[in-house]
Amino acid sequence: MSLNILNHFDKSNLNGITVFKLKEDERKNFLEKLPGPFRSLYLSDEILNERIKLFGSSRINEILEKIPDQANIQSGEFAELLLYFFIPECYISGDCLNPPKWKWKQHKNRALQFTDVLILQIKTKDNPSVEDFLIAVESKAQATKPGKDVIRLHDAIRGSEEDYVSRLAESLVYLKARYKDELNVDSVKYLERFMETPRFPSYIKYFKAVGIVDDEFAGNELSKADPTSKIIKDSLEVILISMKDMKEIYENVYSQMPNK
Repeated sequence: MSLNILNHFDKSNLNGITVFKLKEDERKNFLEKLPGPFRSLYLSDEILNERIKLFGSSRINEILEKIPDQANIQSGEFAELLLYFFIPECYISGDCLNPPKWKWKQHKNRALQFTDVLILQIKTKDNPSVEDFLIAVESKAQATKPGKDVIRLHDAIRGSEEDYVSRLAESLVYLKARYKDELNVDSVKYLERFMETPRFPSYIKYFKAVGIVDDEFAGNELSKADPTSKIIKDSLEVILISMKDMKEIYENVYSQMPNK
């Protein structure tokens, strides 16, 4: 699903950092797009309707059982959910596998300890090639005033380095297990192309370290961040997404989810 999110942002590049800034005159249109698609990543329409029917519950109660209500979790997951849609619009053409990991959370107010967003593409179905690729995305959010020495882009780069060293492999194993639980054969086979390296050609890995911050803190991030890594040898892109009154935005989105 494409939400055409990029239309709401101005894009630039500064000091080696790709910058997206929410246009203030697009704020309303941007906000109106998010609650329904974001809610569906926690609880699809199909599963939501089944839960209502089986348990005699209300739509609102079923949704509230799944979405976080703690501010720090909402802020971080708002960033992840945004990137779930944002990154494919930027970098993907054609079909891909973009696992909605939030639906598998066991505790709504605890973050999952795996790659934040993972997107995989096999260029030609049933014919793996060296043109196949995955994108591993690490996000860090900052909606309120940060500590004195906090640079969220640096935190995101360190997270990408963790993905590069070990967490990406762990994430693939986790996702395969979840899809097997669902008896989703196609997704399991898709993942195996990126896991069973002796069986298949090599593929490309891209890493995206993303800070999503309030406009108030964007200047500090851009002036102090070093968008390089001594660890990651594949492609690393550092991205800053900024928006005015970010706390108000994510609170609005989560408050609207139970009605979508």
